[in-house]
Amino acid sequence: SIPIKDKQIEDDLFDEDGGIPIVNDDINDDEIEKLLESINFNNTNNNITTTIELDPLEQAIKNKENELQNELNRYENILRYERQTLLKVKDRVSESGKMGFFMIQAQVTDFQRKKDIEQKNLVKKSKRDFVNKLLPIIDSFRESRDLAPPNTEREENMHKNFGSLLSSILLVLEKSGFKEYHAEIGLKIDSKLHKISSIEDGEEDGIILKEVKPGIIYNNEDIIRPAFVISSKKQIQKVVVEEKVIEIPSTDDITSSYDIDNNLQ
Repeated sequence: SIPIKDKQIEDDLFDEDGGIPIVNDDINDDEIEKLLESINFNNTNNNITTTIELDPLEQAIKNKENELQNELNRYENILRYERQTLLKVKDRVSESGKMGFFMIQAQVTDFQRKKDIEQKNLVKKSKRDFVNKLLPIIDSFRESRDLAPPNTEREENMHKNFGSLLSSILLVLEKSGFKEYHAEIGLKIDSKLHKISSIEDGEEDGIILKEVKPGIIYNNEDIIRPAFVISSKKQIQKVVVEEKVIEIPSTDDITSSYDIDNNLQ
């Protein structure tokens, strides 16, 4: 509301409808200035005041605008909150996705590592089984000269061919990681490297006297077959004790001796 000093000023400022100010070209600047100075907006001593009220339609529109503005502010606050919540959820999902990716990657790596180990063990077992099946044939080639000594030139050539074939087989095995090793005569028996096939008398226990079959080792660490050897055993010294016969007198002799002693007394 705009307080007006008196009714005359109101009539001078507004037209008969009270809404549109009257513009009078005959009024000069001094009169306008005096007219404005005569209006006191903050004078509380005026007993006569006039309140300018808005049109009901305009008031309703103004109220509706305020309601819509308040509603708009409320929706903006909700939208701002939802946006912040969405960003937090997105960050958590992104972090969870990264952790899930790293976990899956670790599981895949571990699976591949285990698969490689299983594959290597399977290949190693297959090679070992093949060599174990081949060892009796190798031993037969090596023992053929002792079992059937050559008597003719033809038999000698045959044994040479067997020897060449045996060398070729051992060379192929060596390229695959399998290598023969021999037991050194005179050394102590190692239970990991040697296996006793027989025992003979010797000066000390557990000494290698002779190699029967060479051993086979894989990659210088895995024993496929230990070397078969003849071990020594210390001789047991026999001590002969002379038997001494002690004669025990009979009962009659003891009785006769007793009677004689009594008679002498």
